[in-house]
Amino acid sequence: MVQLSKNLLRSLNLSPDEAAVYMAALELGQTNILTLAKKSGVKRTTLYHFLPNLIERGILQETRKKKRNIYSAIHPKQLIALEQIRLKELEQLMPELLGIYNNAKQKPRVTFYEGVEGIKEALTDLIRVKEPMVGWADFTFRQSILRDFFNAFAQERAKSNVTYKAITRDSAEAREWAKRNTGHLREMKFINTDPFNTETLVYGTHVMFLSYQRNAFAVVIEDINVANTLRIAWQQLWDRL
Repeated sequence: MVQLSKNLLRSLNLSPDEAAVYMAALELGQTNILTLAKKSGVKRTTLYHFLPNLIERGILQETRKKKRNIYSAIHPKQLIALEQIRLKELEQLMPELLGIYNNAKQKPRVTFYEGVEGIKEALTDLIRVKEPMVGWADFTFRQSILRDFFNAFAQERAKSNVTYKAITRDSAEAREWAKRNTGHLREMKFINTDPFNTETLVYGTHVMFLSYQRNAFAVVIEDINVANTLRIAWQQLWDRL
């Protein structure tokens, strides 16, 4: 039996087992459940699990013949017609969906990024927002973890014209980073304090918390009220330094 390509599977939104059943039905014409299972190589118990979905979607048709359920595949060209119908239905629903989306934008959104790669992803998305950044940072952690990435990130941020003002724990590492402030569109003010356990960034309507400890992670909260509250707190301390 011919195997469907991965691209075609994606287009039809079919799992490998569902595709095998559809292909078997195409070859067999009208057939019963037992023959369909044997031809497709899919167990009957598995087939029974997703068969109603294929019928509901119109990919398979079910008829009753001599007290037996008979199955057949729709003509391949009908798949296009089915997708066109679904697209038309989606277009009709679009005003309602957009209304729901606009309401949802007013609700806080929280996104969790896990591990070092998650931190990279979160910071890369930060550049997409393209809003000035302020925050609290401990560059000692940046020196020991993700140093090369942060150097490249700072350069990319500067290219995107995203400025960064940081209240920073005073350390030799932070002073070293400060030497590159101009080229990185960064301004730093130093405070003498214990090491920061997390780093906080505020930009636009977003707040990002980063932890570089053993279980590294980033959490992004998208909410204008949370962002404005932290921005006010940051500004009060910045003005006093």
